[in-house]
Amino acid sequence: MIEQFKDNLIAGIQTAPVLFIPHYHFTYIDEIIESILSPKEKKYFNLNMDSILEYSLANGPINFKTKKAISDSFSDGLSGYIKEIITPKPAPEDATVKDRRIVKDVHQIFLFKNIHSELTDAKTQYLLQSFVEKYERGEVNNLRTIIIVSNCFVSELPKEISRLFTVVHVPTPDQNDIEEELGISDSKIPENLWCRKSKYEVNGYIFGKSFFADEKAFKHNRKQLVSALHGMQLYDIRKVLTTIQKLEDEINPRYEHSHCSLAEHILREKRQLVNNSSLLDVIDLQPDQKDRIGNIDSLKQFIYKQAQVIDNISNYPQNLPKPKGVLLVGPPGCGKSETVKSIAAIFDKTLLRLDLGKLMGKYVGESEHNLIEAIRTAEAAQPCVLWIDEIEKAFAGFGNSDQNNDITITRMVGYFLTWMQERKSLVYLVATANDLSCLRPELLRKGRWDEIFYLSYPDAKGANEIFRKCLKKYGLYLMDGKDEVITISGQIKNESKINVLCEKMSSSNFSGAEIDSLIVQAFNEDWNLSDNKTVKYLTVLKLIDKVADNKSKSEEESLKKTIDDIVLDYKIASCQKNLPKESDMRELLSRKYKKKTSEQLISDYKSKGYISAS
Repeated sequence: MIEQFKDNLIAGIQTAPVLFIPHYHFTYIDEIIESILSPKEKKYFNLNMDSILEYSLANGPINFKTKKAISDSFSDGLSGYIKEIITPKPAPEDATVKDRRIVKDVHQIFLFKNIHSELTDAKTQYLLQSFVEKYERGEVNNLRTIIIVSNCFVSELPKEISRLFTVVHVPTPDQNDIEEELGISDSKIPENLWCRKSKYEVNGYIFGKSFFADEKAFKHNRKQLVSALHGMQLYDIRKVLTTIQKLEDEINPRYEHSHCSLAEHILREKRQLVNNSSLLDVIDLQPDQKDRIGNIDSLKQFIYKQAQVIDNISNYPQNLPKPKGVLLVGPPGCGKSETVKSIAAIFDKTLLRLDLGKLMGKYVGESEHNLIEAIRTAEAAQPCVLWIDEIEKAFAGFGNSDQNNDITITRMVGYFLTWMQERKSLVYLVATANDLSCLRPELLRKGRWDEIFYLSYPDAKGANEIFRKCLKKYGLYLMDGKDEVITISGQIKNESKINVLCEKMSSSNFSGAEIDSLIVQAFNEDWNLSDNKTVKYLTVLKLIDKVADNKSKSEEESLKKTIDDIVLDYKIASCQKNLPKESDMRELLSRKYKKKTSEQLISDYKSKGYISAS
């Protein structure tokens, strides 16, 4: 990827008057420019280090290598410097080349850093436009190039001149780039390196002898190290490894005194990078998180298969798309959030949560910039799992009739959909939704997600598993008088009694969250200072009946309101001339509700005159 960036930069210098590189690591850009002006690259253009002039807002023209000012004759600022580039004059006889290079009419690369705030100046914009026009007319050397390196988005550039720039993006280092940077690629390491009994120092990195214990260990450790660093820019890679070397003296697969591995060290630094962005949240996982995915066999099988692909991505066919992610749909409280965490635990990757509400800004374009920055941050932390909770609410304004409220959301969704479809990074997207009908087709079509899974209310078996896990989580056991029903470790002692509870919970559509809350409520009702671990069976049974009764009444009220709305719509649509037939209404209700409830509603509405008997 770095070689591709070099090729793009060389092509830009040969063909474009102004290049723009959106990047923050200026030293790295200097290294790349130095490398393309090295003797072996003379085939492209006959330039060297003295051909580059750098401009500093503080000091004016400076020496590219020493970063010291080379002239104190410039008081006109950036616009005056650009004017000199456009209209070069021959150097006076008494001026040295070193001091007055700026006026010589030879090809030079003019390097500007972090000047985006100055580009709003009308005079500067006019001079850049003039330079481009003269370049096109052949009035300046066609190899004379202005390179602007700035830590800002392309969209932040003034629209008056942004189209004049050729943008060259800095790619994220790939596996080969990281190995070359660390000096541990197959072409760089000495023969039989693993036979050494001492440290190995290369490119400023110090590797401990345990890193090269033998050939097999070296290849395994290299793979683990490169995988952990994958997704980070070179600046961050150098910073992370320098920090580790200061803490641990050398790079080793594992550190005994800190009780963590090299990968865990790097992961900690990656988390810090994400936390610094404030646009994403790093979610902590429980030690037993893998076991909290619930009784969903198809989802479990799918996720473990995906984990296998991600762990061996270097051996995966390059022409096939990488795993993209899954959408989890289901009613509130059915364990969607817990399942997301379990997916991250199975993958053994960092879990990041993207709250799209936090991205919304008050200025035009700010929301889109925040989304782009959040996605870039996630890609810098790859491989990772990116979680969007209640995605239907996150994109609630998308596609509605209110044009003013919709335009920002529409632009954000457009960018997000393109990223979902085209991304090459190992950012595994997991989104949750309560209501699939609220999502537009653009978010659901094949290619956006690998699979869509529905998480429903647990059946009796699922309720049993959730009930036991919740007891174990809180360190409680279930007692019926003096008899133990479920032990503190989750072991069932009386299967018939627990089956009664679980059948009742299942038939009343208890969600996982409701089962958890039920246990806490039952414990609180009977809690006393002498017994801090017991949940009573009869208390749980009583609470199940109470909650089930409340749920039934709530469902019936909701149902009546729904029927009222249906009847009202029907009457309005038919100008109140016709009423729905009893047979039609019975068929409609039987699809969703129990027979007893349906018959009660039909009787009620017949008495109100809302349903015709025929």
